[in-house]
Amino acid sequence: MARLHGLSDRSLGTELLDIARVARIDRPDCSDPADTNASADCVILWQVVPEIARRLGAGPPTPDEAAVEYLPLSNMEFRAGVTWVIANRSFRYSIDHEVDTPSAAELLARRIIDGNPLAIGLDRVAPVPIEEADTADYIARKIFALSVSLGLPPRTTWSPELVPEPPRK
Repeated sequence: MARLHGLSDRSLGTELLDIARVARIDRPDCSDPADTNASADCVILWQVVPEIARRLGAGPPTPDEAAVEYLPLSNMEFRAGVTWVIANRSFRYSIDHEVDTPSAAELLARRIIDGNPLAIGLDRVAPVPIEEADTADYIARKIFALSVSLGLPPRTTWSPELVPEPPRK
């Protein structure tokens, strides 16, 4: 996650799109972008990630990835509208714990406090001011609580310093 966190906005957006496109291949239930009964996972893969990427300057999404309902929203309105979808993602069933390299779904399933690519991208698009941490959305509140519990300066956006390095062998 440190590598993703360190990317420029455009590069992060491109990387997020690549992750979502690979995850869609691995999720046959998310193969139809027009499915009106899609799970939160499918909405993330077809609509939320492409819109985050577009707002980060990664270029226009494909026509199937376009979510026109997000276009008129300000960045903060967009954040407010999609945070609940991100909080309710369930990519967990796609994780293969026997593999060293995480799948695209596993990257998207990471806990917010461990560094989640969706949250990192959303924080770039619409960071929550520290003054609003108490009333902020799920993502910002999780990060704020973690930073305070670690004795770090309070923050509402994830950074690698929030995850302790594993002990070296």
